[in-house]
Amino acid sequence: MVVGIKTNRANDNIVECENNNIASKCNDKLYSYEEALTLAGHGAYSRRLLLLLSLALLAMGLDMFGFSVAVAGCGCELQLTHRQRGILNSMPFAGPILMSYAWGYVSDTAGRRRSLLAAMLGAFSCSALGSFAPNWIVLGVMKLIGTSFVSCAQSSTYALLGESCSERVRGSYMLLMTSVLHTTPILYFTIGYFVLGLEFSYDLGLIQFTPWRLYSLLLSLAPLLGFFSMLLLVESPKFLANQGREAEALKCLEKIWTTNGGEPNMYPVKRIILEESTTKKSVSLAQSLRDQTVPLFKPPYLKHTLILYYITAVVYGSSNSLVTWLPFVANTYFGSTRNSNISISGLCDVLSEGNVDTRYSKNITDTFEPQCSSKLEPNTLFVGIALGVLFASINYGVSFASSRKKLVTILIFLLACCGSVGVMFVTDPLLVVPFYVVAGIAGLGIGLVSSYFVVLFPTSHRGMAACLGVVAARLSALAGVNLLAAGLHAACTGTFTTLGLFIFTGAAMACFLPSDTAAKEV
Repeated sequence: MVVGIKTNRANDNIVECENNNIASKCNDKLYSYEEALTLAGHGAYSRRLLLLLSLALLAMGLDMFGFSVAVAGCGCELQLTHRQRGILNSMPFAGPILMSYAWGYVSDTAGRRRSLLAAMLGAFSCSALGSFAPNWIVLGVMKLIGTSFVSCAQSSTYALLGESCSERVRGSYMLLMTSVLHTTPILYFTIGYFVLGLEFSYDLGLIQFTPWRLYSLLLSLAPLLGFFSMLLLVESPKFLANQGREAEALKCLEKIWTTNGGEPNMYPVKRIILEESTTKKSVSLAQSLRDQTVPLFKPPYLKHTLILYYITAVVYGSSNSLVTWLPFVANTYFGSTRNSNISISGLCDVLSEGNVDTRYSKNITDTFEPQCSSKLEPNTLFVGIALGVLFASINYGVSFASSRKKLVTILIFLLACCGSVGVMFVTDPLLVVPFYVVAGIAGLGIGLVSSYFVVLFPTSHRGMAACLGVVAARLSALAGVNLLAAGLHAACTGTFTTLGLFIFTGAAMACFLPSDTAAKEV
């Protein structure tokens, strides 16, 4: 609840009471959007907004990244070769590349909430159908389409949150929501460990319904939950006001006011003024797409666009690739440390071609292994839980420093750079894998970068800017996963050296971000 608020406008001495009532006469004065949103208060709706959008983001994480566990589980039944596994694991990164541009356009023209409703329903449908795929090709196609839907959540959730809660809590809320995203490894590894450990098979004619299909069905419920969650929220009032739909925007603001504890029909704001233009013209689809995209690559937004897209590429290219290969690296390293015949001087020695423990280096050819297991190993479960707890905890702590976004972003990159260097030189078995995890800590920059998309771009282009950022993110992740796979064995030291330099350039680029006091919402 906000108490004792005064606006900067002349003759506006507004005092907000504990029940969100306004003590002064308001009539039809013009309020800026931030003033109107601040007067709507902070309470039950704000917390509901954070919770439900976090669920939507969690659904995206489970649908996209939990698929790797499904691939591990279906390998025996679908007789996957190593190359086919690689193709399937690439689908969650390829899907968002195909549709992120379209989702940016939909978010900026149809609305944040409406785009999320369509995305969640589409993702649920594709994921559920993919659970009954008769072969790996159908499974890959359904995941490609499904993740192209659910990728909308990565940008639209942050836009809806940033435009629907007061500036006082906006930055910390975005980081808290990202903390929820970082808990996804705990969920999909845990669910996968217990579900894939079951032993059953039901003949459904074209397919055998086995544990991996049950696991996929369970994960498909996450986007469905996200869909129903969006029904409990209102559209972004700022989006509506920017579209010239002031009456609808005021209605949404009044709903926020009432849910936050204000008395019905007592919301003081009757008129909103936006600093940005709301003029709308009837144009063709092609022209509309150009109008949404071209301004991002022209002054005054060009600088922000290039900086944020490069930082986004560093965050996802480094963290996603390292996290994807973490279970393999952990299994390989700890398996080799138990082999007394191998002299270990560091992770790269273990990963070199001559030292990899053969128990953990199978499936490197394009032949199917008739003797294989669909179950997750206990150490894989431990790694997933530890990763989720670590990243979520650190990100939660970072949320209390949301007023220092620039400094925190730089420090995170420098810490990840140190982790990359440490991997090459540390020889203590108890420190090697932790340093590897620290190298992937750049992923904590996700929430920080997303918050900059909200404050540096206008409402009419915010969705497009964020969704094009998703394209940059997934392209870099797709490249990083494949390059790391090739480099871990062939040129391990060179790979981590290059990775460290790449992360360092991200820290250098972050120095050009506007200061936290200068970064005001457009």
